[in-house]
Amino acid sequence: MLFRSADGIVARVEGKGVAARVATGKVLVERAWYDAWLAIDPVSGTLSAGQRPREPHPGFDDDGSASTQLRGAPALGVGRATFAALADADSAAKPSHHYNGKIERPCAWSGVDAGQALAAQRGATPRASAPGLVACWDFSIGIPTLDVADVGPHGFSGTVEN
Repeated sequence: MLFRSADGIVARVEGKGVAARVATGKVLVERAWYDAWLAIDPVSGTLSAGQRPREPHPGFDDDGSASTQLRGAPALGVGRATFAALADADSAAKPSHHYNGKIERPCAWSGVDAGQALAAQRGATPRASAPGLVACWDFSIGIPTLDVADVGPHGFSGTVEN
């Protein structure tokens, strides 16, 4: 789970035998765009979170990242993705705690350094053939509908809730 708090961007992983939380410790400026990320490295057992402002804010230190060791190995694989809300443990239940803000083009990467992934996302929409791209949800496609298009290689498209 990736979310914003008074501690900046926070990443949290919970599951069977796994628990970790890490925060950047950097306050985000209101009404500003940021790149935010969560990274899990199963080889090193590391959970990382980060934030980078899209434009510099002179006199304000709001660029940063942090990492922590995971206790246990996370189970990665098939599942569901929820953006800007909290998913209920019951997959039939609707998400709650909806985020009221702007999000653009979230992506999922595998086997790619967070810096490389951010660089790829800063430009045009990544192509489905981009190395390590798992999914890229382009919210500009189908704006008048409730559909969310995945332009990544696997077509993990979805539906807007709320």
